Amino acid sequence: METQTFADYILSEKDWLKKMEIVYYLQKKAGIFYDSSVVFKTFLAKLFLDNEELGVDKNVVITACLLCNCKKSAITQDFSKVKYYAKERSRLFT
Repeated sequence: METQTFADYILSEKDWLKKMEIVYYLQKKAGIFYDSSVVFKTFLAKLFLDNEELGVDKNVVITACLLCNCKKSAITQDFSKVKYYAKERSRLFT
């Protein structure tokens, strides 16, 4: 029996509200960044995708919107966390 990864699990969910619920519980369990700004940006992306025919996989875009800032610190006043986040993100592009 093949085990399902988290990526397989969240991408297999097609309902965007259930995806948001999955990320909410992931925030509680793993402490990822998830607040009203993530919900707002995801909703805007969904509205845009619903009104435009771009030829992209809407499910993947919605999932990316929900998870794109998951390593971001919720406490932006802690400068050491901001520096760490920026350093880790820059490693992805070098």
